[in-house]
Amino acid sequence: MTDEFSLPRYAKGKRPAFFQEDGVDHLLAMVLELATELSVAHARADRLEQYLAQTGQLDPAALEAFELGAEVAAAQDRRRDLFLDRLFSSVRQQAQHEEASAK
Repeated sequence: MTDEFSLPRYAKGKRPAFFQEDGVDHLLAMVLELATELSVAHARADRLEQYLAQTGQLDPAALEAFELGAEVAAAQDRRRDLFLDRLFSSVRQQAQHEEASAK
């Protein structure tokens, strides 16, 4: 037997602020999101390159000439859009909060 419940999508109340200037907190959140994504991307690329090099499957010239298919390119576009949504989420949430407060 499982009890189903849902959590609110957004926290209620004001977003915690750490700096006096409004935009600095948003900028910090964005930089941290970028740093996280970049770290994961580097780790994954390094792991893939090491695997391919150790198995003798890495041909740098072929890799440079390789073009993605439409399906993979579309998946990358979706992943990029989700990333940008996360990146700008704090700014969007602040704008929504301010808009709701103004009403």
